[in-house]
Amino acid sequence: PVQFQVVIRGNSSPLETLDQKMAYMRLHPGAMYLNQQTSYFVEELDLAKKIAWVVPRDSRKIDYYTECREHSTLVLAGGGVARSAVLPELSVASTPVVRSGEATVHWRMYGFRK
Repeated sequence: PVQFQVVIRGNSSPLETLDQKMAYMRLHPGAMYLNQQTSYFVEELDLAKKIAWVVPRDSRKIDYYTECREHSTLVLAGGGVARSAVLPELSVASTPVVRSGEATVHWRMYGFRK
């Protein structure tokens, strides 16, 4: 898996390492990143070097936070095993079913909210 290092500007050792998905969600330029109860402002996300450059910020003086806007879809493939499920006090017209088998997860990030 692709890994990104979070590095404090002016320091050489990484603060943390995140996988690619989490890096894209939390380390975009302009984001506020929280680690060990310390806030960091993301100055740059270097995609070629896989490094996010951050600078510490005083949490008491920050009046906003950032979050990723994303959507996930789970697609079940044919086949696998299915059985009826017994759920207590369920008032639906159809019988619930438990399935196991192949599945694909589609994840799409479509923006950020400040």
